[in-house]
Order: sequence, then C-alpha cells, then structure tokens
Amino acid sequence: GRLYAQGIYFLPQLMQSASAMKSAMARLQPELKDVRAVDGQGTVVLATVQGDIHDIGKSIVALLLENHGFRVIDLGCDVSARDILA
Repeated sequence: GRLYAQGIYFLPQLMQSASAMKSAMARLQPELKDVRAVDGQGTVVLATVQGDIHDIGKSIVALLLENHGFRVIDLGCDVSARDILA
C-alpha cells in the first residue's frame, strides 16, 4: 500500500508479503476453528473484482467464514462481473 506508493517497497516485496500471509493463514486455520460453529450456516461467494489483484482481505474473510460453518466459494482475484454472476 503506502510504502509501495512511496517507492520504498517494490512489487517483489509485495508479492513476498502476500505469500507469507497466505502461508500464515494456512497454518493458523486449524487453530482458529470455532468448535461451537455449526456446519451448514450457508454459502458465501467471494471474489476480488476485475482489475484488483489484492486478495489478502478476501482471504481473511473466507478463513473466518469457513471457521464459523459457512461454505465459501472463492472465485479468486481479478474476476469479471460476468464471471461472478455466472
């Protein structure tokens, strides 16, 4: 974000931090599982809109929803409105 805009961080650093975040989330997911959660809470479709490749926030929301019993369909990032509605 801010450091990238200021020219302090560059794309490789942003990509590395995103990779580290995804690895951390994968390790944390079993620990965050809410044993009180009831499966079958509903289904949520998530996507990052076309033109946006920033998906860390979406991934955090997906993790929390899954851990509370929701089925999450994650369409990924840079997804067109047509593909989201299909």
